[in-house]
Amino acid sequence: MIRRLQKAAVALGPVLIVVAGFGVIVFLVNTRAKAEQKEAVKRVPAVQTVALEAESPNVQFTAVGRVIPAQSVRVMPQVSGKIVSISKNLQPGGRFKQGDFLAQIEKRDYQLALGQSLANAESAGVQLAIDRAQQTVAQKDWTQAELKRLGNAEARALALKEPQVQRAQMAYTAAENSVKRAELALARTTLVAPFNAMVQAENIDVGQVVGPAAPVATLVGTDAFWVQVAVPVSTLGRLAIPGLNAEKGSDVVVTHSAESQLKITKTGSIIRYLGELDGTGHMAQLLVEIPDPLGLKTKDQLPLLAGARVTVAFKGKSLEQVYRIPRQALQAGRTVHLLNNENRLVKKQIETVWRDETNVWTRSLASGDRLITSPIALPAEGMELRSETAKESAQP
Repeated sequence: MIRRLQKAAVALGPVLIVVAGFGVIVFLVNTRAKAEQKEAVKRVPAVQTVALEAESPNVQFTAVGRVIPAQSVRVMPQVSGKIVSISKNLQPGGRFKQGDFLAQIEKRDYQLALGQSLANAESAGVQLAIDRAQQTVAQKDWTQAELKRLGNAEARALALKEPQVQRAQMAYTAAENSVKRAELALARTTLVAPFNAMVQAENIDVGQVVGPAAPVATLVGTDAFWVQVAVPVSTLGRLAIPGLNAEKGSDVVVTHSAESQLKITKTGSIIRYLGELDGTGHMAQLLVEIPDPLGLKTKDQLPLLAGARVTVAFKGKSLEQVYRIPRQALQAGRTVHLLNNENRLVKKQIETVWRDETNVWTRSLASGDRLITSPIALPAEGMELRSETAKESAQP
């Protein structure tokens, strides 16, 4: 009996083990922790926006130009002669005020010529006086009846000494003109500065014989320099240009960057539009005048020298009722992204009124429009967005 029970236990052992294992599995399944069910969260991309407001900024831009003399002259004597004296300042870099002495040509020959002209004029004056006196006597001697008997008008005029007086008058006038020419030639023996100037070059010395075909010095004016600068044709309407659209030109700031980060800054104004394009055919040329470029009046500024390459900062007329768009917010050249009242993306093309290195201005938008300034990975018209940063207006 016992042996039968042992055989039955051996036979049922595996079955009992399977049943026990199944029971354990059922127990674990029934007692496991259940996961909490949550609804899926909708992810809306965040963007940065600015609220646009109308503004009226002044147009500002820069261009590169070159400084040139406003006045430049090659001094050439108008008479010939030997140089007998020279100003000590007549050397490169020397400065003169208008009318200052430059050099002296020998006067002696011209003084003698003036003396001869004066003598000739005196003689002609005496002859004129004699002829006039004879005319007076003739007018008293000849009666009207006698003059009528002479016949023609030429005979009567000759009897009254009219041709003689006329000839004497012409000779006297010619002698006086000769005196004036001699005085002028004598005055021209002294060379003077035609305007406030600085010597750029000179090539005379005492004892040298000079004449009208020989330049003795080159002078440049110091009262003002010009800057010749090329600007886009589209900017002309935004600048005040004398002779084109205004009586007084727009003010400018001219800066020359020298060595060791030294900057020389001068103020000036537009004086003229040259009326032609530059060599590229795309840029208009303007002249800017810089008063006292060498700082001779102020005495406390570094000079702006002729030939310098400078940066010219223009400040033009204001733009009325425009909206400023940062360049990074401009898509494909003329499209912007806006966020409407339903927080949906709106793409809009704009017309540019003005642009500089960092911004563009347009009239294609309206006050209160929310401009998206941050990039969007895959922008699609109407996509839902979330404004992360809201500003009252675009800041510079």
